[in-house]
Amino acid sequence: MLQRHVDAVSLANNHAGDYGKKAFAEMLQRLQKAGLPHFGGGMNWREAHRPLLIERKDVKIALLGYDEFFPRVFEAGEDLPGVVWSEDEQVVHDIRQARLMADVVIPFMH
Repeated sequence: MLQRHVDAVSLANNHAGDYGKKAFAEMLQRLQKAGLPHFGGGMNWREAHRPLLIERKDVKIALLGYDEFFPRVFEAGEDLPGVVWSEDEQVVHDIRQARLMADVVIPFMH
């Protein structure tokens, strides 16, 4: 049912890690298994910052997600699952990188 009604899930929010890193990692696995595209979080920093690329009517769209509500303990680390924390310089860098792959870049700020 979710696949019919949900195009993408933004994970970057202050409640994504309420049940801890292990539960967050399990959620990522379940989303992947269900075929539900997601962005703004991942199994590590690099994966969390990777844009979700979708295409609609020949337009390539990159979706990025950022959280800036505390606690920051849910931030993805080098080898830790979590969400993308909003830092101005990093957001600008991510947008510029996504722009190389897409016609439109949409950052979701939480």
